[in-house]
Amino acid sequence: MNSKRLAILAMVLLTVPLTASADRIQSTTSVHLTFRQCIAGATACDSIGPSQASKSAGLPGDLAAAASQADPAYGESVGSAKLTDAPAAAELNARVTSLPATRNGSNSIVLKRYTNEAVATQTLTVESTLTYEQVVPPENAGFPADAPSRSGAFAEFVIFTSDANSFEAGTTAEDNFAALMSEEDPDIGFAVLESARATPARNVSEAGTEVFSRTVTLNPGDSIWLMAILQSIAANGAAVDADLVIDLGWAPEQSAADQP
Repeated sequence: MNSKRLAILAMVLLTVPLTASADRIQSTTSVHLTFRQCIAGATACDSIGPSQASKSAGLPGDLAAAASQADPAYGESVGSAKLTDAPAAAELNARVTSLPATRNGSNSIVLKRYTNEAVATQTLTVESTLTYEQVVPPENAGFPADAPSRSGAFAEFVIFTSDANSFEAGTTAEDNFAALMSEEDPDIGFAVLESARATPARNVSEAGTEVFSRTVTLNPGDSIWLMAILQSIAANGAAVDADLVIDLGWAPEQSAADQP
């Protein structure tokens, strides 16, 4: 998995049908697990090889997806993604352990369209809480911090608008994940309103919590899309366990006269 691509959700959109038949969706969840070999250079894992095994879960439109896979030559990857009712809009988990000279990944994704159904202008606050624990061998501290061979957790969400009120996502779990990784179609009026991310330190052992949030204003009848991804990567004996909870808060927009 190209981690740089995952790091820029503003470039991700569901647009191109991947099969002759496709399901149109306004929400979906997806999980994708990968197992790769480290390629040694100056360190034991300067880069990574092609995927030796992968597993996808989550059919187009599913409100929940979960997958796990253990391999005696690589380690274990586990992931889950669930869309829930507000204020707990989504819950994601990505957990990986790797064996020496291997690099495993777990990617959990949610996508949902929200509409202001009130008769007044509303502000929508998206607050995400990332909780993570990373156990990384000391020798990994010398690995390239921005390379796909890094170990650590990553979380991001993007709020965007689109002229389309639904997207095509194929009919299988693999189609669903591939569609989420597709680039935007300029013909459907895609526009990013807000985005935010959390990036704990890489290639080090630590545990912590990061909270990040953004607010957008919606007029009556306006719709936005929310997409979020949680990724854990573990290389060369590392283990990473991360949880992401996304809360939504709707509030009437105050006019200047209403403000205290």
